[in-house]
Amino acid sequence: MAVSAPSARSGTAKLAAVTFAAVFVAELGDKTQIAALGFAANSPGYRWIVFAAAAAALVLSSLIGVLVGDLLARFLKPRTLSTLAGIIFLVCAAVFAVQFFASEAPGEAAEAAAPVSRAPWEMFLFTFAAIFVAELGDKTQLATMSLAAGNRHGRWAVFVGAAVALTATSALACLAGRLVGQYLDPRIMKLAAAVLFAVLGVVFLAGRAEKGKAEFAWLAEQIEKLYADEACSQCVRLARFLEHIEAIGNKPVNERIAELQRGRGSCSQEACGRDCPIDALHEQWHQRFDHADASPLKKG
Repeated sequence: MAVSAPSARSGTAKLAAVTFAAVFVAELGDKTQIAALGFAANSPGYRWIVFAAAAAALVLSSLIGVLVGDLLARFLKPRTLSTLAGIIFLVCAAVFAVQFFASEAPGEAAEAAAPVSRAPWEMFLFTFAAIFVAELGDKTQLATMSLAAGNRHGRWAVFVGAAVALTATSALACLAGRLVGQYLDPRIMKLAAAVLFAVLGVVFLAGRAEKGKAEFAWLAEQIEKLYADEACSQCVRLARFLEHIEAIGNKPVNERIAELQRGRGSCSQEACGRDCPIDALHEQWHQRFDHADASPLKKG
């Protein structure tokens, strides 16, 4: 017993160090770190508030990843998160753009170089919301989830390692924002921030669309395999599934599915007395793309 305690502490420290290294490297140059840099560069009087908000958002995101990642995935789908994050960043871009066009050019007024007045709590909440939503489902949170899932008894070491790494990257982002802010005109920073956040918003929304295309391309491939099975080619359950895809799906892929479906009949039985491959497809679709609402595949 005397040897096991130091050994356990050593294992915990190693796990925390591994988590720190993995999360720190993954977060460098990530969208959330770039967002924190943009907030800090454009808000010279609130850099510590930006740092606190970004660090708090990222640490909370890590805690969620360690404790309730699976539960979170049931209610917040990756594509929904991407859409929400994209909208938030586009709103941020619009705010910075309005500030840029509303501010006076250098030399027209002494106040032109000063940032737009904003209450500290508003700046904190604004930064916190943008960073927190953007980080949900991000690769660093997924890395934290994976490490915690594989080390249940060391989940707090995983949390500490991830929290320290994300706090460090937030500090680097705010420091970089300060250095950038010292050498650029505030109006230029507003314009740069507007462009930066608009790009981030488009990246998130484009990522959502790309995931949707990948999802339906995968479905088309799996359905083609099912139609190759003579026993499944006339299945009522498969026909219902195709109708469901038509209702929610992607038109180019639907046309491909329609080609597969054309000329097929349908039997009067939904159960053919064997292990139904559509059940396996339902499970794979649910796990792969987080579709808890794929009820048309369910029996009964």
